[in-house]
Amino acid sequence: MENEENVLTIEDGVVKKCKKDAVSVIIPVGVHTIGVYAFGDCTQLEEISIPSGLHRVRARAFVNCTSLLKVHLADDMTYLKADWFKDLPEQYELICNEESETFKIIKRSTRLKAHVKSLALSDAKSEKKKLVQSASIDAVLSTSLNEIEGAFYKILSKRKTATSVLVKIGKNCGSFKFGQDSAKWLGKVPKIIEILSDQEKEGSEIYKELKESKITLSDFSSAYYIDVNADSCGNLNVFMSGRFKGRGLRIKGNNTLSIFGARSLGYELVESVRDFEQIVLNEGLESIEAYAFSDCENLKSITIPEGTKRIDYAAFRLCTSLTSIKLPESIEEIVSYAFECCTSLSSIHIPKTIKKIGDFAFQGTNIKNLEQSFCIQKNENCNVDFTIKNSLVTENNTLVYATSNIQELVVPSGIEKIANYAFRDCKFLKRVKISEGVKKIGTGAFKGCSFLQEVSIPDSIEQIEGFVFEDTAVLSLEKTYRVKSAQIRNGGKVVDFSIKDGFAMEDDTLAYVAFNKRKLLLCEETLVIPDFVRRIDTIGDACKNVVSIFVPASVEEICSASFRECENLLSIEYGGTKKQWKAIQKSGSWDLDLSAKSVKCTDGEISL
Repeated sequence: MENEENVLTIEDGVVKKCKKDAVSVIIPVGVHTIGVYAFGDCTQLEEISIPSGLHRVRARAFVNCTSLLKVHLADDMTYLKADWFKDLPEQYELICNEESETFKIIKRSTRLKAHVKSLALSDAKSEKKKLVQSASIDAVLSTSLNEIEGAFYKILSKRKTATSVLVKIGKNCGSFKFGQDSAKWLGKVPKIIEILSDQEKEGSEIYKELKESKITLSDFSSAYYIDVNADSCGNLNVFMSGRFKGRGLRIKGNNTLSIFGARSLGYELVESVRDFEQIVLNEGLESIEAYAFSDCENLKSITIPEGTKRIDYAAFRLCTSLTSIKLPESIEEIVSYAFECCTSLSSIHIPKTIKKIGDFAFQGTNIKNLEQSFCIQKNENCNVDFTIKNSLVTENNTLVYATSNIQELVVPSGIEKIANYAFRDCKFLKRVKISEGVKKIGTGAFKGCSFLQEVSIPDSIEQIEGFVFEDTAVLSLEKTYRVKSAQIRNGGKVVDFSIKDGFAMEDDTLAYVAFNKRKLLLCEETLVIPDFVRRIDTIGDACKNVVSIFVPASVEEICSASFRECENLLSIEYGGTKKQWKAIQKSGSWDLDLSAKSVKCTDGEISL
């Protein structure tokens, strides 16, 4: 190869340019980057040597290097990308020591190893084996199943070591793994067909025979666009191992689905099982993953086997026909929203061994009482007593949420705190009586309770967090309460909290609009802020559809992003003069995301 000093321009470890007539080049040690278009249009260049310290090749570095077919690599490279050589001819070759670290890096990249002769040859042989293997499986199964009514097979996946195949006969459907050596599985195909063909035996008997015959089962994670029909009675047995992901597998049936051998049920399973009324899960199952049965509106009954430890996020959400469920003694964790909106679920057995129950796990159910309380882990350093009584979920002295759609809430004695968002969006809630002893109402506790009108708060209250009554029908509270401010900037300052004419106030500051007139069809064209407001902190979500706001001359300060939630606000009217408007103290970002372009004062407009 040519002396690099004669052909390369190098600056600070970067190859800037190469002579156009160079035929072969050694890039010297110390170069870490090949610059943009460095070898561009070097049409005579046939080979190049790259040092180990190189870690970057810029765009179009080898563009139009039409003769560059050999790339020599140092033995101890630590970084290598296929994109470096994307402009080279398709048949370029990477050359390196097969005992080197560089060779190991190349083997891990599908695109790079195709350009090393020994690896490319190996891959070609492997692909040929897979084709032969696949063809032989096709031939055997096609011949064997051809005359069996209602039988079919489908290849699920092809890998280097094995091919997974779905075989279905009548009400029995299995996912099987066939290795590369046909001699090891050829004799088992007739046995698989014999076992699956027996339509009189129970699924558990079929599964036992498959295991005793040492037939290898596989997962369903690679199934794509396959329709599997249950038998004429709507029943289907599925035999497998590993994870049942269900992606693209469409199972048609309306009675009972029994699953054998699954270790876990994936989040896409719902697409496969939503039509069944009864699902029976069998031994070996460890976890039911997030959304696994979510939206299975026809599901009336499910059997969960002993050994299952975890029910994940929203796993049974919106299973509206599910009336009862018995969890096995092995269950350790029920994750947040696991049974949310299972509106018919009135009975559940939870084992004493339960360790964790996530937030809102039973919200929107019909569970009124649990048979006992449970000591669960709330976080690393805290355990609490969890129970449901009279449709109210409590953790120690905290009221967490209601399981069902209640119209009237009477907070039970012994409660000191109502949790954040505890009753958010409870559409049927109309009246709330908070008992003496409650000290804190958490953020957004009644946010979005559209028909909540009557609220009674005790004198024991010490803290009312932000947006507690936002987007409700609350026009006023019985009195003013001395509580810690919910505004971070106030740093726990004690303020007078009240709701007047639907406006939540901290002293003379508008904290948010509580009363949502638009939802109750009482909306006025303009939201009129009353003149008892001196400071506007935020308007809030309840006014996101308001198109016009009137700000009284009493306002002395407007805080940061006060109108941000008012997505459709087109105009602001002010009850004072332009001079008075300019005198109002405003945060630098008070008009963040504001659509209105001007303020109409009593003596003219001011542009924003």
